Amino acid sequence: MSDPLPPLTISELEDWIIEKGDAVIQRRAFSPELVVPEEELVYCLWCVDYGMRNGGDLQPAIDLKQDLTQEGRRLAGDLKLPKCEALFGLSQSDVEQQYFAMFESVCSELKSAYQEMLERRS
Repeated sequence: MSDPLPPLTISELEDWIIEKGDAVIQRRAFSPELVVPEEELVYCLWCVDYGMRNGGDLQPAIDLKQDLTQEGRRLAGDLKLPKCEALFGLSQSDVEQQYFAMFESVCSELKSAYQEMLERRS
């Protein structure tokens, strides 16, 4: 296992979710059967991030993935990611109010789980 990396800045985390979200979108389009739970949760968070940063609410995210919060909460629970589970367990209005305050901790937790998944694969 590699040494832990220093924490990323919020800007770096924003870049990370955009880049990984795009990679998962491509994977879902061409090889959906190969998408693992960590990647699907990245997609859920990418959808929320997209909606909040571009529309200021979750409607654009829900337009992309109707079962977004239920699926995000289920995946986060299965992966034992409490910060992610807490975000996806909120009501729509609470996510809209708290997303930016929660983003850094949620994205950092997911990034760590994603990196662990990649390490297990190699």
